[in-house]
Parts: sequence; C-alpha cells; structure tokens
Amino acid sequence: MKGKVSRQKNTGDRSFSFAKTAIYTVFLWIVFLLGVEGLLWIAGAPTLIERQDPSRGFSGLVPVFVQDGQSMRTQPILRGEVFNDQSFAASKPDDGLRIFTVGGSSAFGFPWGANASFSGVLQDVLTQAYPDREIEVVNAAGVSYAMHRLNLVVRELVQYEPDVLIVYSGHNEFVEHDFFESLRERSALSNRFIHAASQLRIFGALDSILVMLGIGRAPVDEDFGMVVDRADQVWDNPAARAAVVDNFRDGLVQLVRIAHEHGTKVLVATVPCNERDWRPQRSVVGEFADDSQRSAWQEAYAAGQSYLATGEFRQAVIEFEDALVLSPRHADTHFLLGHAYEKLGQWELSQQAFERAVDHDATPIRRLSQINSAIREVSTQEGALLVDVDGIFKETSENGLVGFELIEDYVHPSRDGHSLIAWNLWREMAEAQWIDGVEFADRAVFDRIVATRPSVPSNRNAVWHYNQGVILENQDHFPEAIAKYRQAVGIDPDYWGALQNLGLLLRQQGEADEALQIMRRAVALRPEYVDSLLPLGDLLRSNGYLEEALETFQQVAANSSEAAAHLGIGQVYERLGSDDEAATAFEQAIALEPDLARPHILLGHLMIRNGDVQRAETHVMAAVRLEPLNADAQNALGVLHSALDSLDDAAAAFARSAQLRPTHATAYHNLSRVQLLQGDLDQAQLNLDIAIRIDPELSLVHFTQGQIYSFLEMWQEAATQYQLAVERQPEFGPAHQAYQHALAQLGVAE
Repeated sequence: MKGKVSRQKNTGDRSFSFAKTAIYTVFLWIVFLLGVEGLLWIAGAPTLIERQDPSRGFSGLVPVFVQDGQSMRTQPILRGEVFNDQSFAASKPDDGLRIFTVGGSSAFGFPWGANASFSGVLQDVLTQAYPDREIEVVNAAGVSYAMHRLNLVVRELVQYEPDVLIVYSGHNEFVEHDFFESLRERSALSNRFIHAASQLRIFGALDSILVMLGIGRAPVDEDFGMVVDRADQVWDNPAARAAVVDNFRDGLVQLVRIAHEHGTKVLVATVPCNERDWRPQRSVVGEFADDSQRSAWQEAYAAGQSYLATGEFRQAVIEFEDALVLSPRHADTHFLLGHAYEKLGQWELSQQAFERAVDHDATPIRRLSQINSAIREVSTQEGALLVDVDGIFKETSENGLVGFELIEDYVHPSRDGHSLIAWNLWREMAEAQWIDGVEFADRAVFDRIVATRPSVPSNRNAVWHYNQGVILENQDHFPEAIAKYRQAVGIDPDYWGALQNLGLLLRQQGEADEALQIMRRAVALRPEYVDSLLPLGDLLRSNGYLEEALETFQQVAANSSEAAAHLGIGQVYERLGSDDEAATAFEQAIALEPDLARPHILLGHLMIRNGDVQRAETHVMAAVRLEPLNADAQNALGVLHSALDSLDDAAAAFARSAQLRPTHATAYHNLSRVQLLQGDLDQAQLNLDIAIRIDPELSLVHFTQGQIYSFLEMWQEAATQYQLAVERQPEFGPAHQAYQHALAQLGVAE
C-alpha cells in the first residue's frame, strides 16, 4: 500500500511541475513579446495596419473613413493606394445633400484622381449651381473593387446618412477572384484574429522582413502606378462566366436593398468600355473534331488577317465569318471582323462584332455585356434610377463605336468621358427631383462651370506612363506606346525599362538611328544585361557597325548560352562575306536550341545562296516541321521550291507566309516574282504593289517592277525602275544588265 501511494504522489507532482513549467514558459514568452513590442514602439516601428489592410478590403473590419477632427477622412493606409483622399463633415448639415460614389478604378478617376472623375466634376457643378446648399459629393470608389467588396463599403457608408448612392461598377468581377474565394472560406474568427494581430508592431516588422525576402506583398507606393492586381486567369467556361455575372447581379441587389433600408436613393449606371480600339486580352480557339477542322480554321483566320491588311475588306469578312463557324468563341476573330465591317461602313454589324469580342475575351478585364444587362434588370426590379452610360457613350462616339475618344485605355473614361457621365448624372437626378426644388439640369450652366474648372496635375508619373506604354504595345498601338515611353523617359531619363522598350519599338518601326542611340543609353545603365545587348547588336549590324556588332554578340556568347547571340554572329559574318564562319555560328545556335526554327531558316537561306540545295532542304524542312505557322519558315520553303524550279509549290508557300503575317513584304515580293515567271502579270503586279505599300524600301522591288514592265515591253518605265535598282544596289549585276538591255530597246546608249 505504501508503495502504491508513493507512485500516485509522484505522478501528481510531475503533473503539477509540467503545468507550472508551461505557465512559466507562456509567461516568459509574453514578457519577451511585450518587451520586443515595447522596443519596436520606442524605435517608431509601424504596426502592420498602419501600412496596409492585410485582408485587402475583403473583411470589412477596416473602415474606409475615420474621424479626423470635425470631419470623416479616408483611412491613412488606404489613401492613394486604393481610395482617393476624401473628407466630409462628421455631422451632416441640416440642409446638406450628401452623395457617395462607389465602384472601381473607373469611378476612382484613374489615372488622375478624384478631382478629374465624374464625382469631382459633379461636386463642382452642384456646388456652383446651388450655392445655397451644403453639397458633398464623396468619391468612395476603390481601385480593383468589385461588387463583393462594394457591399462591405456600402454597409459602412449608409451610417453617414447619404442622400444618394451612385454605383458605377462592373469591370472588376473577374479580378482577384481566387483571393476572394479563399477569403470567403476563411472564418469570421480567423479574420478577426488577423485584424487584431495587425495592430501589433511585431507583425509589422515580420511582414517587412518577409517583403525584404521577396515572400510578402509590399504595399503600393503612393505615387499612383499600376496598382490593379489582375490575375492572368483563363475564363473559357461559359458556365463559370455566367456564375460570375449571377454573383454580380445578386450583389447589386443586396447593395441596393441595404441602401434603401437606410433611406438612401440609389442611382446605378451601366459601364462602357473601349470596344473599338482595345484588342481582347486572350482568345481561346476551343476544341476541333479533327486536325482538318483546325487547319481550316487556321487558314480562314490567317486569310482574313491578310485581306484586312491589304484592304480587301469584303473578302476579309467572308474569311472571318468562316473562321467563326469553326471557332465561334474566338475573341480576336470577332474583333478583327468588327474592323472589317467598320471599313465597309456597316456600323451596326461592326458594333455587334466588337461587343462579342469583349464578351468572349478569355481573360476579361472589361465588363461583359451581360453585366450591363444585369444592371438594367436590377434597376427595374429594385426601383433604382438608371443612367445608361454605356448607351450614352455609344450615341456620342463616331458611328456608335466607343474607342479612345471617350476611354483613356480599356475601361477608364477620359476627362471628356468623365464630364459626359457627370452631366447625365445631374440631368437624371434633377429630372427625378432628387435635388429639392430642382426639376431640370441646365446644360449651359454645366458647360460654363466645367470650362472654368482649374486644371489639376494628374498622378501620372514615369511608372504610369511606362505601364500604359506596355499595355498599348501589347495592343499593337505602337505610335501611342512610343509616345508613352518617351513621356516616361522625359520624367526619368534613367528609366531603364522605358528606354529598353522605346529602343525596341523604334527599331521595329524602322527608326534605326534613334533606336541605336536609345539602346546605347539602356546598355550604359545595365552593361551586362543580355536583353539589352542583343537588340543593341542587331541595331549595330543593321546600321552597318559590323565590327562593333560582332564584338557585342561575342560578349553575350562568351557569358551566356543564348542561341540569339550566335544568330547575331552568323548574320554579321554574312554581311562581311564570311559564309563559313556564318554557317558555323548558325550551327552553334541549333546545338544550343534544337527546337528553334530561326537558325534553320537562316542556314537554309545561306545554303541556297551558295548552291547547296540539298543541305538547305534539310534545314528548311526542319524549320517548317518545328514551327509550321512561322511565316519566315514558309517564306524559306518558297525560296527552296523556287531553287528546285517547283514554281507552283513556291507560290503556295509564299502565299501561306503572307497569310500568316499580313505585313510580310518579302513574302509578297517573292510571290510576285514567282507569278512573273509563271506569266501571271496582273497578280504579279498586285502582290508587288502590296509589298511596296508595306515596305517601300524593300530590296529588289525596283528590279522586279522593271521586269514586269519588260514583259509588257514598256521599256521607258522598265529603264527607270532598273536605274533605281542600280542606284539602290550598285553591286547587283543583273540590275546593270537589265538596265543596259532596256536602254538598248529604246535605242539609247548610256
């Protein structure tokens, strides 16, 4: 018995000892953490919530507005990054008219800010039109905010006794979708714990360390850059897209009902977007029954582009319509079809095609037409006042096609666009008698006030211009992109990214001299950066600085395994007449990247020029096999067939090359030469004219034109063209011979 009691006693002692140790350990950790928190407080370290909202507005625990003396003002962590810096009276005046605007970056006033937005215009107009009233038009729109976050904002705003709530939203429903879904799965308790933890300086310091290590998410600088976080997600499932629209509709219903429950009138606006001038972000072809259908679609799509580029718009429409039969949801086909119809003056069909292009964009960054339909339905169902801004923009735009005139980029209204919205908001509210004692809005008064509004500097910095340039470049708006890059460099002359992109675009647009100067500046900033050295080498080569170009490419080849460096070396050696060294360089490029078509193409051309057609065939066929839709590979195949005297096959290959790249001047020129040999002078002249229209400086065009005139026995015209060919390429012997022959036919001796 004594032994048994002793064991029980020891067990109890151990349990007490363990509990005591655990309590002491927790106590020591608490003391330690409080000590660290105190030291961080003394050092002035910020809490996490002082720098950013960890839930990014999805929890509803961080208010947009906080008390600031006698006013309510935008939360410091939200100013500039997500919301405009706005304020309004903490106690609403008895005779006050308080209007809140909610929405995304379009309502925010991106890229200028609240003053230039329709809210800012409306504030100035209403204040001056009704000087005896206390009017507050508060811009509570948040960048990237979609309907699920707007509902959280509105739950806060109704506490401030608004008279009117303006809802301008619909572009962001596919933005940050995954982040929102993950937060919805998180419990309210978890959200509250994270919010509480964000009040501690320890968590702020930990977050800073994670950001420094590249793990965390840095807050956006207050200089307004591109803060919209758009996941590059593919939405090619119609059911999933419809579900997003349904969620938007349900959220808007909820928002309107919350406002109405608090006695707030609601005005909802449809949202326009740039349909005419903004190409879809991503196009999905879809599934085909077999390879023959895929090939048929590719042929029709490429042919449509070719006809559109060469001005044969009716034929372009036929090809695009055929392509859409095979792939009805391919957004880019709808977009190009819209341009073909526009060129034919068929405005309604053009507008429909552009709208379908937006609706089928597989990475939607613009509202779908179904979103606007939902807005119209909800306004009727819930008794909200509707302003059809989308329809108004179409009525105001030339031929009903909304483009850059009213939209700054893809969705953000221009200054004129914001003024147009503000006028129609005032007009509708006045006619609905939402402003006491007012039954109509005076357009003359509106125009006078807008004309005298002071110009406010925009928030456009170098980063903004650079990002706009990238967007425009991706949309093939090259002159506009060049202008944006120039503006970025004008603000920050050492902005490497802007210099790099500007140099590359200038090179692409044929501005070789300026491009070379720009690329030299970019390389001076990053002397070892391969992506700057390679285009610099290309520019040096094309501008005739062959030795410097060779040194540049060799520098890259010595310090990297870039196949492009060996391609550059090979092309320089070609210009120097060192064909053996050129062939060796191309073979090294193939060894480094066996699946790359370009070195095979260049080596194939080199072999054809040297008369080694058998080796050339090996490389050209390899290029076609690797990249069958490569326009240069098809052009090389045409050159190979020409060398083998297979003129029909050559013509087919050159035609495919031109279809695959409608701006491929060399392919059109080569097709013209084959048709000339086949005796089809009309088609030869047609394709030569296309080649000259695309690239007036193209080599041999004058010689080919002279040959066409020679076949027609138009010797004076032939002599003129041959003379131009000789002047352009004095080393080209056949041009000299043809010129002498034409002069002889004219009975003239040089």
